[in-house]
Amino acid sequence: MTLAEIANAVQGELKGGQPETVISEVVTDSRRVQPGQLFIALVGEKHDAHSFLPQVASAGAEAAIVSRLPAEALDLPLILVKDTLVALQQLAAYVRQRWGGKVVAVTGSVGKTSTKDLLVQALGSSWSVRGTQGNLNNEIGLPLTILSLTGQEEILVTEMGMRGPGQIATLADIARPDLGIITNIGDAHIELLGSREAIARAKGELLYGLKAGGRAILWGDDPYLRRLGQEWQGDVIWYGRGEDCHFRLTSLQLEAESSRFQVLTPVGPLDLTLPLPGEAMVNNALAALAAVWALGGDVTRSGAALAQARLSGMRLEKKEIKGAVIRNDAYNANPQSMAVALAILARQPGEKVAVLGDMLELGPIEEEAHRQLGREAGRMGLAFLLTIGPRARWIAEEAARAGLAADRIRALPGREGAAGLLKPWLRPGVTILFKASRGMGLEKIIGELEQEETMANG
Repeated sequence: MTLAEIANAVQGELKGGQPETVISEVVTDSRRVQPGQLFIALVGEKHDAHSFLPQVASAGAEAAIVSRLPAEALDLPLILVKDTLVALQQLAAYVRQRWGGKVVAVTGSVGKTSTKDLLVQALGSSWSVRGTQGNLNNEIGLPLTILSLTGQEEILVTEMGMRGPGQIATLADIARPDLGIITNIGDAHIELLGSREAIARAKGELLYGLKAGGRAILWGDDPYLRRLGQEWQGDVIWYGRGEDCHFRLTSLQLEAESSRFQVLTPVGPLDLTLPLPGEAMVNNALAALAAVWALGGDVTRSGAALAQARLSGMRLEKKEIKGAVIRNDAYNANPQSMAVALAILARQPGEKVAVLGDMLELGPIEEEAHRQLGREAGRMGLAFLLTIGPRARWIAEEAARAGLAADRIRALPGREGAAGLLKPWLRPGVTILFKASRGMGLEKIIGELEQEETMANG
């Protein structure tokens, strides 16, 4: 894109520079600016990127989008706009409109990232695919994902996160998805939205933001999604166990590290293996296969490709420390994802240890949600339960009431001291699960344990 195109797309005024100058890439992090790039000076609650314009100019940026002019003159062409965040979104929408590929958008209370990972794997067997990187799934991350397109991709798989009504609608308006996948409706963010019905409405904004002729892919076993699909006037592809599901799970064999299943599809039955544990992962795989079919791809080939699937970091990420198997699922948590993680832990061989932290943003249900989790944990024969955080103490209390021996339970107010309590469990034959909301930072405990191992090995 040229500076003239960009200025027109964001309804801005170009000040300095040559209109025909071509921009190679768009960035919002001043620390990563390289020559030839366009820098967008975003303004947040704690930081104003306009403060870093001198450094951006020194780093060789080709131009910057700003909402106010710097006090001192810089050797840096500027595009002046009213709001730099809006400009970022307008530019992404412009690129999306010009790009000739398809967009598959994924949202849901649980499983967005793992579904995205499986979509990239399945679709990648037939097309050139790019997926959301890291946690770039919000009003800043999604535009940056679109702006990262090279033009060689045929399909973009993008996550859409939200913390309130209207946010998915904004993201869909930028991305204009051809397919919209909603994995489920759970309790994540219920503190902010008030009820599952409100969460369903917020997630359902995706359906109304699809391109003309766009299709929805919904989990048919979720009653909230059933209602959404019935209310929406467009074409819905269902997946799940229901008789009317286009991609129907007909048999399932869950193992400690993998899942074998049969699915009845519009192209016939498939027997598949997924190198990931848990029925939730199988459901996500069904959504990926449905997307392949909706876009005209080879479902059989994509099903075979799923046998090589891998997930993003901190999503049941597996590693070993001193022979113990560590399951790092600490990227985020809500009652539904916690239950899934415990079910996977229950199928692991040997002794099982659960390190469970606070689930945040649950509002009025937070105490009962933590206590219910404690009842589940207390009945699964854990060798040791360690809870982290003031809310997680309810997990420990209820696990004791459910029958887990007191000497197998410890409750800490924070991460301090956790690594020391876990060191005795670092041995072969033990699986340790780490699960909590992102703000609890349980991965730092894993880092301490890894550091201990490194020091022990010299």
